Amino acid sequence: MSETGRAAVGSDLRETLGFPPFPVRRFTVNEYHRMRDADVFPHEERLELLEGWIATPMTRRPPHDVALWLAGESIRLRLPEGRHLRTQSAITTGDSEPEPDLAVVHGAARAFVERHPGPTEIGLLVEVADSSLDRDRTLKARLYARAGIPRYWILDLEARSLEVYEQPSGPAAQPFYHRRTVFGDGSRVRLVLGDLERGELDVRELLP
Repeated sequence: MSETGRAAVGSDLRETLGFPPFPVRRFTVNEYHRMRDADVFPHEERLELLEGWIATPMTRRPPHDVALWLAGESIRLRLPEGRHLRTQSAITTGDSEPEPDLAVVHGAARAFVERHPGPTEIGLLVEVADSSLDRDRTLKARLYARAGIPRYWILDLEARSLEVYEQPSGPAAQPFYHRRTVFGDGSRVRLVLGDLERGELDVRELLP
């Protein structure tokens, strides 16, 4: 059973996502890269640049890691030649450098030795959501829609469902995905990478 509707994304999420209630400086992608290169941050610290904000990824619990492994294996088995799966690795957009849980990228792995994949090289992004659900539905969905990522999945562990976001608005005052479909436990969802369909997945295969 699925539920379909427009996926709107809010414009001001500071309170929801824990950002300061007062103006602070945002950073460009280039500034963020220079800080990384200058070892401003500890090497072991995982960070994401989200619309200019330097943020820490949400806490991961054991079910999150199990779902990440299950979803990764299910998708990897269906990938055609020329596509590969990246796990918790950075991508680069115009104003952000998030680290989605899974990204299906076209191009050889060694093509990204000097840079991270960009939106035109990404067929699908997946976020596994437990504590991160609000951020994944709002801030992450907004920046992925702005970048034109064609398909974005949120695997909601609490609801045991998969949210599929399609038809991104691209750059807009309030970017959003025109289509959001929710697939419940036991439903089947098409794996579509760009204009290429690679069969169906049972949502139950992805859940811990």
